[in-house]
Amino acid sequence: MMLIAAEVFYNAHVDNDRFYVRQVYNEAVDEIRINIRRKLIVEEKERDRSIPSMRYSNDEIMRQILARSKHTLMMSSNNGLTYTVIA
Repeated sequence: MMLIAAEVFYNAHVDNDRFYVRQVYNEAVDEIRINIRRKLIVEEKERDRSIPSMRYSNDEIMRQILARSKHTLMMSSNNGLTYTVIA
């Protein structure tokens, strides 16, 4: 396909639209986040209930954080936000 386009449109150049690159990136991050969350749900169902779940400084477990973390995962790491683990 690229060879045909190069012959027919020999003066054209390939340009990656940032919107579509960002869209593919967002879909990939979302898919990974959802897969991890599903694994955590299965592990949570199988774990010993006598041992309390690990909670973070905002009193949430990892499953809850992943449920609403789509945009947080895509933010820059130098934004000053940190999570402190409370065991």
